[in-house]
Amino acid sequence: MDDPDGQDHPRAAGHPLPMAIVGFDDLPLAKRLDPPLTVVSQDPVAVGSTAANLLFARIAGDRSAPRKVVLLTRLVERRSGERPGHRPDRPAGT
Repeated sequence: MDDPDGQDHPRAAGHPLPMAIVGFDDLPLAKRLDPPLTVVSQDPVAVGSTAANLLFARIAGDRSAPRKVVLLTRLVERRSGERPGHRPDRPAGT
């Protein structure tokens, strides 16, 4: 879910959460939603500097084959990522 205003968040529309929702990018609004939005957070400086380094290498004449670059992300667990009906204080399946 990439909805900067949070307007498409089911709770924002007054609906219960029948499913887990996980967004990408930890926007300030994510923790203020009801329930707070679980997100995958990335380091924008690492993304930008990696992209710039790849671009500068191409400009300098690097003609190597395209390659996959994997950057670290972090899961910021908030309540929207819980399984529906799951109570974290009870073991799974009870």
